[in-house]
Amino acid sequence: IIKGDIFVIPPYIPHRIIELEDSCAEIFEFEFMPSFINQGFKDIQNAESFFDFAYIEPFLVSENLVKPRLNLVGRKQIEAEDILNEALREYIGKKPGYILLIRSLLLKLLVLVGREFTVNLENVESFPIYDRHRDSIISAMRYIDAHYIEDLSIEEVASVFALSPSYFSSLFKNITSRTFTEYLNNIRISKAKELLKNTDKKVIDISYDVGFNNVYHFNRMFKQQMGISPLEYRKQK
Repeated sequence: IIKGDIFVIPPYIPHRIIELEDSCAEIFEFEFMPSFINQGFKDIQNAESFFDFAYIEPFLVSENLVKPRLNLVGRKQIEAEDILNEALREYIGKKPGYILLIRSLLLKLLVLVGREFTVNLENVESFPIYDRHRDSIISAMRYIDAHYIEDLSIEEVASVFALSPSYFSSLFKNITSRTFTEYLNNIRISKAKELLKNTDKKVIDISYDVGFNNVYHFNRMFKQQMGISPLEYRKQK
């Protein structure tokens, strides 16, 4: 499991989480029955309008056609985290109308996740091929996590796992739902956010500390992912 992973598990399906030694993870569990969204979902077959059905339809495909794991990155990951955190605050506070607000937040989350699942289904025929290399790609992600400060290239990482750059690129995109560069930049921006919040280092120094060799490129990538500049982000702390 890595940051940004989302698992969609239908009702009454047995499942469990096994904590690995030395692992550290924060897990949100949003458990609900379809009828919480709409009473009409007590019987899906009787849904009267496509609108009522649309936001849950991506999760009703044949079980063997959907990967239960989805990984969100960048703004989508941040948006999902914001939704979950707000839902948790409402549940804890239990102010008037909190159930209605949680329901609306759940709908927003389902639309966000449903769109990403729909994109993944476009490549469903390739899943068996890619699944054979899943362990290699997960190991590659850990390699990137450990070496993000270095001037990494897709050619270098692919060679570590004895794969051609083009095939590695295809595997990586299909399994992680992002490109090699997107994943690397996401790691670097996440580390930069920590430094901006917890240190007084200059932005240019932080950009080099997290692996960017050009502060202008760092500023552009940061704003592209966060919607604000590094300095604006620091002022929020």
